[in-house]
Amino acid sequence: MREKIWKICLERTLSAVKTKSIIPFETELIKIKDLNLVYELRKLKGKKQKKKRIIGPIKNPFLPWEKELEITNVNKNHTLILNKYPVEIGHMLLITNEWKPQNGWLDITDWESLTNIENDTCGLWFFNNSQNAGASQPHRHLQLLRRKLNTKFFPREKFFSDFNECYENNFLYNSCKVLPRNEFRKDYSAQELNDLYLELCLSMNIGNPSDCEKPLCSYNLIITDKFISIIRRNKESYKGFSINALGFAGYLLITEFSDLEWLISNKPNNLLSNVVSPIKN
Repeated sequence: MREKIWKICLERTLSAVKTKSIIPFETELIKIKDLNLVYELRKLKGKKQKKKRIIGPIKNPFLPWEKELEITNVNKNHTLILNKYPVEIGHMLLITNEWKPQNGWLDITDWESLTNIENDTCGLWFFNNSQNAGASQPHRHLQLLRRKLNTKFFPREKFFSDFNECYENNFLYNSCKVLPRNEFRKDYSAQELNDLYLELCLSMNIGNPSDCEKPLCSYNLIITDKFISIIRRNKESYKGFSINALGFAGYLLITEFSDLEWLISNKPNNLLSNVVSPIKN
């Protein structure tokens, strides 16, 4: 892959850090093993966090977005920008140029822009559809953490790759579903993702845009070159841990409000099981 986008991302990041347009979080890495998987926890250092987080400030930070954070335009509908407060350097946001709600339905234009980026730079994509799923802004944005092909994208990747083989025995039974991608970086890639997304939403009782104005349940999406997965959510946090799609990928953020002692005793899988919304049989 040429990774021109990734190179621009790094250049913009260096410049934005110098001007303080980007303010990276300083963290300490802690690892916790649960069953056969290792979770990576980042403990915030320095600045205290506000306990009450309000979604959607009075001023929409994406209308307009800060030009210092801009990486590139994508098609005519989206722009790729840097995350202003990253835990991981190079954290990118794919935002809609015009207002679209985060808690609305994703559409083919979103997938076309995503796959346009994938043709150059790939990685771990994720989407938090609402505040209950960990979204911090109401303006639509998908997120990307760049990863090299043929490497491990995230700590809990094996959980998702093996999901359909041990479906009934895992703790996310009835809360999660995984479908394989077959058209990565091919002409049909965007349409395939759109079709898989609609199939997942329908099969997980989240609804369909032809019948429902908005999704019927909060959810997270995790997308790699190999699969797309959806997780139904019922709340954003538990025991002081705010959880978005990255929590299910195996990345957790520890703040001053997080009950780390509880997490060490009860394990991360227990934490995640308390924020999902299973389909009732």
